[in-house]
Amino acid sequence: MPNYPNRIDTFRKGVNLSALCFTNNRRRVPLDVAYPAAVLRQKGYDVFIEDSNATKSSIDQVLKQIEAFSPEILFISSIPITRWQCPPDPKVLIKIVKEIRKKFDGEIGLIGPHGTALPEHTLHSMPIDFVIRGEPDLVCLEYVKKGKKTKGVSYLSDGKMVSNENFMPIQDLDSLPMPAYDLLHMDLYSVYLIVSSRGCPAACTFCNKTMYGQGFRRRGAKNIYGEMEYLIKKFGKKEFYFQDLDFCFDRKKVEELSKFLIRKKLNVKWMCSARVTSVDGPLLKLMKSAGCHQINFGLETASTKLLKTIKKGITLESVEKTIELCEKIGIYNNYNALFGFPGENKLTMLDNVNFIAKFSEYKYASLSAGFRLINFPGSPLFEQAVKEKGGVDDPWAFSIESGGLIGNDFKTEGEYIKYYKKMKRLIMLKKVQNKYGKLFFFNPKFFKLVLFKKW
Repeated sequence: MPNYPNRIDTFRKGVNLSALCFTNNRRRVPLDVAYPAAVLRQKGYDVFIEDSNATKSSIDQVLKQIEAFSPEILFISSIPITRWQCPPDPKVLIKIVKEIRKKFDGEIGLIGPHGTALPEHTLHSMPIDFVIRGEPDLVCLEYVKKGKKTKGVSYLSDGKMVSNENFMPIQDLDSLPMPAYDLLHMDLYSVYLIVSSRGCPAACTFCNKTMYGQGFRRRGAKNIYGEMEYLIKKFGKKEFYFQDLDFCFDRKKVEELSKFLIRKKLNVKWMCSARVTSVDGPLLKLMKSAGCHQINFGLETASTKLLKTIKKGITLESVEKTIELCEKIGIYNNYNALFGFPGENKLTMLDNVNFIAKFSEYKYASLSAGFRLINFPGSPLFEQAVKEKGGVDDPWAFSIESGGLIGNDFKTEGEYIKYYKKMKRLIMLKKVQNKYGKLFFFNPKFFKLVLFKKW
């Protein structure tokens, strides 16, 4: 699982509602502010969103906008809804909030996984007035009306944290208004993001699910189709990505939506994320007919022992079966692997290497060279890391520094990094050997590849 760069979105109560995003990652529709903005606008608030990740506005430009709008409250999101399960280190976030505080003397609130997983640490680490824990869609509106009495809010009083009771997750997702797409520069996004469900029933120990929780909630197929139809008619593009944790968990929803798309002849292309246990041949064929051309799956590890340890709930046989099905049907399928789970050793690392290299010649399968594990705050692995390593001053730095060093044979970060890099090089070597032979350096096709830099 990769560590994404920081991204900050802000919006405000009052005449306008603005969004601020800083990241060097690809542009993503900021659903984290587009949903609350739509809720506020539905209740009579004039709103404006500025996604400076898309427009490339500088912090100085956005500060001038904030000064011109004279907002009463700034709601700042520490990360977009699309990446709530793998939050990055908030160093950039803290720096930007400090810059905003220099010029803004109104209330500042934070939404997102950082304040949700570690509210007290977050409140002490940056100059904000409160954090909103969990889903912010309705809580932002409630805060505008009730202030710090709102459920789901934490704040400091005389230096000590006060946390109100939780705000219950939204059960009827169809009751939410459509995200305020019309307030964004939609022409700047190559793919439209849609979240068709929230939550994940899986029990993976490495995943931070503090935002959505364990329960699973879905939108209706008709509601999703309506959003897709609106985006096409309003903005023109026909490329979508469903950013659900497991888009295919609710089979009925996927079947209904796919049949809608086929019957209405929208001719769209779309991608999604899913678990290998949620798909089979008939469903994949239907999805392909409806325009699905890529699915991202989580492999995590090719060690049967470690799959059980991290409670992934899949088998290598189910992964291989899905790879074969996608190859036959013609759907691109991507798999991410992680190095450093509890119980990891040199032999389990080799399991990853051999499994990834095994499918390197498949046309539609793409298995990554593997990422370093991060013990995200809010995940069971983080709690295990804290127990094993003791006191933690900076939990976000610790989440990275402790990655790969919990409950396994690696004693130091240097030792782990050395083997991690060695395994990545070995994966590349095996992939080259599979394609060009063990004596690849004598193969003219290999030299042609290097010569023209088509690596």
